[in-house]
Amino acid sequence: MECIGLTYATPHSLHEVIRILVEERQVPLETTLHLLTTNPAQNMGLQQTKAGIAPGYDADFVV
Repeated sequence: MECIGLTYATPHSLHEVIRILVEERQVPLETTLHLLTTNPAQNMGLQQTKAGIAPGYDADFVV
């Protein structure tokens, strides 16, 4: 599948963004996770299958 205008992030780079927002910018973790998961899914019209941990959602989850 070709995604024009979209990029992906490695788990390492996402971890770094989370660390910077929470530790250096004092953004609450809940807000940070929302910015990096729910908002992009909604912007792409994927909120019914992405950005959630629930029955029917894709298992795109990194621990």
